[in-house]
Amino acid sequence: MNKWNEWLKKYGDREDDSSTCKKALKAAIRRWKGLRPSCLRAHDVDFDEAKGATDCALCEWANKQSRLTGESTCTSCPLFLVRGRYACDTATAYETWSPYTLACHDADIHDVKPLRAWLALALQYYKDNMEEHVR
Repeated sequence: MNKWNEWLKKYGDREDDSSTCKKALKAAIRRWKGLRPSCLRAHDVDFDEAKGATDCALCEWANKQSRLTGESTCTSCPLFLVRGRYACDTATAYETWSPYTLACHDADIHDVKPLRAWLALALQYYKDNMEEHVR
């Protein structure tokens, strides 16, 4: 198996990733873990190629929810909720850049740590506040 296929198998999309909020959160964490510069170098994979080959399962889950509820896309996303109703691509009053911007738009750095930290908080928020009520 070549390195690209190894990366996809370990960090890429799975068929049912966005079927539940919990699976989507775990898939998003897995994806952004795989997009760390050290991980990409180890697999000899380009950031843009890897990012383009995977979708954010959490965004897909939130999009499904918005179609069901008629609310805006991010409204039901635990990442949006834990960030004080700021989307991952919107900086809060305490941030210069959004976590998504830091991860995707600084070609020299691709700092995925802030986004991964927010996703870990979102998973905990889900477990503490949403798990009993949201599929």
